Amino acid sequence: DFFERRRGEVIEYVTQKYGRENVAQIITFGTMKARAVVRDVGRSLDIPFADVDRVRQQYFASGTAFEGLVHLGLNLRGHSQSEPATFLIDMAGALERKLPIALHAAQTPPNWVDTEEFERRGWLGQNLLLCHFVPARDIDAELMAKTKTPLSWATHSEFRLGRAGNPREALLRMRKAGVTVSLSFDATSIAPPNMFETMRFTWNMGIPWRGTPTEPLPDVSFREVIEMATLNGATAL
Repeated sequence: DFFERRRGEVIEYVTQKYGRENVAQIITFGTMKARAVVRDVGRSLDIPFADVDRVRQQYFASGTAFEGLVHLGLNLRGHSQSEPATFLIDMAGALERKLPIALHAAQTPPNWVDTEEFERRGWLGQNLLLCHFVPARDIDAELMAKTKTPLSWATHSEFRLGRAGNPREALLRMRKAGVTVSLSFDATSIAPPNMFETMRFTWNMGIPWRGTPTEPLPDVSFREVIEMATLNGATAL
């Protein structure tokens, strides 16, 4: 993991030096590491979806060792860190196989996730997990709530890396729209993977400020924070 300061430049340098086809970002998901490993190794070695299908059948199907413990899914970086053509191919392959998709939405401008376009393509829904999405518009939140598309919110990361506005306001607007929000972790250089710490921070920052657009919105209650860390996370996954 790279330190957050100039992290994007380091990733770009490594990509330019070794070639995009030789670089992959490995994402860990706690007890769900297996699905990220399968996906990222497959991409870095240019393994076709047919081989991913074989791995899913061999290790993740009914009666296998992972049954009921982990699920195979696809984590996409989106236009911010991949070519549009590659993103469309990955989306098509995942949707064809009905694989759950976690999509890295923006923390900083520009906002490349256009939920109106996503809805027209039939991408929104419970099988799509949008991560971060600090610059989301009101229409984005409304469409996510309408289609029951969940949001993964890494509170420490949104405040450290979110340069698209006020993360507090973004979270409160998502709640107002009725979006299912689950708590998560991001880079360990920003905060340790400690859900209790994430819950504490989310609860303490989840208050509206006078004289801002958040003023009429309700506080985030501790009950809500517990639901974000438990029930909402289970729903999102």
